[in-house]
Amino acid sequence: MAIPYEDPNLADGRTDESAVYDQRCAQIPREMLFATDLATRLMKSERGISMNLAHRVALPALILLASATSALAQATADLSWRFTEGQELSYRSRAQTSQKATGDNPYTAAQTHEIEHVDRVLSVDADGTASIEREYIRIVIDVKHSLLGDARYDSMAPLRGDNGEAANHPAVKPFAALAGKKVTFDITAEGEVSNVQGLDSAMRSISDPLNANSLLEGGLDAFNALTPENFERQLEQSMRILPARTVRRGESWEVVIEQPLPIVGTMRSTSEYTFVRYARERGRSVALLRSKTDMALDDSGASRTLRGLVDISLSDSSGEGELRIDTELGAIRRWEHEQKYTFNVKASVGGANSEQSVAMDQTATMELISGDR
Repeated sequence: MAIPYEDPNLADGRTDESAVYDQRCAQIPREMLFATDLATRLMKSERGISMNLAHRVALPALILLASATSALAQATADLSWRFTEGQELSYRSRAQTSQKATGDNPYTAAQTHEIEHVDRVLSVDADGTASIEREYIRIVIDVKHSLLGDARYDSMAPLRGDNGEAANHPAVKPFAALAGKKVTFDITAEGEVSNVQGLDSAMRSISDPLNANSLLEGGLDAFNALTPENFERQLEQSMRILPARTVRRGESWEVVIEQPLPIVGTMRSTSEYTFVRYARERGRSVALLRSKTDMALDDSGASRTLRGLVDISLSDSSGEGELRIDTELGAIRRWEHEQKYTFNVKASVGGANSEQSVAMDQTATMELISGDR
């Protein structure tokens, strides 16, 4: 017996999306209850409808009612990381970044990087805090920079010739330093990261010391210094996304991450995540989340040495993303995100005034490639 209903996913992305899903979740059990009640009354009828016929009506209705009740229950989701000791999750990420600088040192840059890594869960505490070992399996980077030159790097290729030179490119160095390395860190059920181990002193100094000239010439590449503190914040950008509690469809929560930057102060990222709906993908229960991110620069902690000499600000910030969370696994299945902002620098170097604006646009994806069984 087929009882067709209009799929509520027709409203995906519309302003009435949540209302349409709520309406359908209420409609199905309401109509199934009616059908079940009707069948029950028919069975009791003195007109003598056969029990066999009544069961034919009632049984499918009860099955559909159970399905509808399950769908209604999925109006809420338990969103938290659920790590298991011995678990291994392999991910592939890809990011495409474009930069356009205007001012006294104009340049254009385009960068694509692909990273494969595996997260191994070493231990899990009673409160859900896990100790993770992350190994960077492969890193491929393609850079085209009108000032710093072009480079293509593949960590799986021999480190000589063009590939060896590419490993020292300013935009490649921070990533190349991680190729084949293992880094351990602790992460809570909310995604807060701490106790990073495995970044030695050589890695911390792979970028040249920051100064006003490097800000003007290298733009955003000047902030690629690899330190445990920066690494923690970068990890949290991708892992502090789940509220570690049960949320209702349409509910939102906010995550603020502050990343200290050398000289200039603190980069503040404010993200709002919203639980949109449940879906079944490849036989798995997946919660669909959408995100909006705004970035701002707080210069209250800027270097006193350069205060008054360098003025740095952030403008035109906007970011949107979509995440698919495997609620059975308690992990990300896929993440898509686009972030835009403009980085503005005004500096007085050797008595000369310089200005630079760098407009950045980055599109990134990360997907689970193994570990969901």
